[in-house]
Amino acid sequence: MLSAALVMSGTVGIALGAAFVLLAPVFASEFTPLTADSLIWRPVIVGSGLTAAGLVTDQALVGLLRTDLNLGRNVVAALGRFVLLVGVVLVGWQAGNSAMVGSWSVALAHSLGALALVTVRGRQLGSAFPPA
Repeated sequence: MLSAALVMSGTVGIALGAAFVLLAPVFASEFTPLTADSLIWRPVIVGSGLTAAGLVTDQALVGLLRTDLNLGRNVVAALGRFVLLVGVVLVGWQAGNSAMVGSWSVALAHSLGALALVTVRGRQLGSAFPPA
């Protein structure tokens, strides 16, 4: 059931992110730069899906009394965003908005991947799903 919820929330998040990217510039001219650069609109769409899946994951981990994994995932995401943005500044890449949005998406993907690796490798959630 958790896998289905993650897939569904990620899919709906991607769909809503795409709708925002397409419709926001129509209703507010401030969002026109959003569609001008694929380095901005792609991470917005992907990041929306990853955020939705991350929120479902966080709530599931709290419900399974595994807040240690929840904290770890959020720390990995926060440190990932920080390291990526510092790296962009040190390299001198003048990306601005695309660097911020891109670091958000990449860090979310990395944190969910790290959580999946930890739980599958260490069978951390195995006791939560007894065999039928």
